Amino acid sequence: MTQKYLISQIATYISSRAKSDCTSPVYAVTKHNGMMPSSEFFKKQIFSRDIDGYKIVRKGQFAYATIHLDEGSIGILDTADEAIISPMYTVFEVNPEVVYAPFFIRLLKSEWALNKYQTMGNGSVHRRRAISFDVFGRLEVTLPSVAEQKRITSVLDKAASLSHKRQRAIQLADDFLRATFLDMFGDPIANTKGWPIESLHNNIVEITSGWSANSIEEKFTRQCFGVLKVSAVSTGYFLRDEAKVVDPEIVSRALIFPKRGDLLFSRANTRELVAASCIVEEDCDNVFLPDKLWRIEPKPQKMTREYFKFLISHEKFKEELTKKATGTSGSMLNISQAKLLSTDAPVPPIALQEKFTKIVWRIFDLRKLWLQSDEIMQLNQNSLSQLLQ
Repeated sequence: MTQKYLISQIATYISSRAKSDCTSPVYAVTKHNGMMPSSEFFKKQIFSRDIDGYKIVRKGQFAYATIHLDEGSIGILDTADEAIISPMYTVFEVNPEVVYAPFFIRLLKSEWALNKYQTMGNGSVHRRRAISFDVFGRLEVTLPSVAEQKRITSVLDKAASLSHKRQRAIQLADDFLRATFLDMFGDPIANTKGWPIESLHNNIVEITSGWSANSIEEKFTRQCFGVLKVSAVSTGYFLRDEAKVVDPEIVSRALIFPKRGDLLFSRANTRELVAASCIVEEDCDNVFLPDKLWRIEPKPQKMTREYFKFLISHEKFKEELTKKATGTSGSMLNISQAKLLSTDAPVPPIALQEKFTKIVWRIFDLRKLWLQSDEIMQLNQNSLSQLLQ
């Protein structure tokens, strides 16, 4: 059984104000982390030292940013008995006989609620629309019994916990690969293992890139062809969806489709992201490379793509590549093919590299399974979240 309520029927506005001698911690209300200490969120003190007039919020009470509610800036205090927050926030509490607070905060941060907030409030500038509690209170919500609210929340919490553990496993797998590379091959700059040093001129067969990004018109959407953005490789893993849609007729002369096992390299980017690289984990027949991304193919008898990827991803080696880039501080940096190929690198025995390659693909396959499982769980969680509306 469910019942419809106006928020004003199940919630009460709170207007308690702090005095200048109040010692309660100062909190902020965030979009993604709910209510948390202001100093932790901003990494420094940004609030006024004069807290007279700040609002008091107590454990179990809610607060939202009056002018940022449409962005999801709403939270519940659950990490302190009492805190104070900026006057810019609106504070309220709910009737526990009708509302289970952990369920309600999920409802108020759901996609359904965010869409509702878009139509509420006053103000000529969209992101500065103020939603007072009087306006907020007119929002109608559908609630099951408190017992059912608790059951739904428990299921969603378990799903979120599993997703967090899976993401942690993925991070540990990434760390394992980096540690395995160092264990097998050592520091590539100091060459702690004593491998032969050769110029990359001797190891790279081909560097290819695609169409100039300047000639791509984003307005073309007739067919689902896309050109990869540099962000497709910036995380160290291939992100197929990081692409701009283009007209296939424009790029028919320069289609370079990435295939499974291809090593992609970002030759132009910001200082933090230039020389980023990834290995493509599946064939892609509807996206192609721009001129800012290279496909690099080492000679198989000299160097595997997997070894080369982790070589150029090593912090010290990447720093050496960045030094060779042209461009001024704060602007886009560019690494030329000549500069890349002039770099010296340790070349371990190919049998050892191939052993490392097998480890890499085992981890890639595990990571893919974890991501697929997480996607399925997210779909199930989204389906269950429909009950919040």
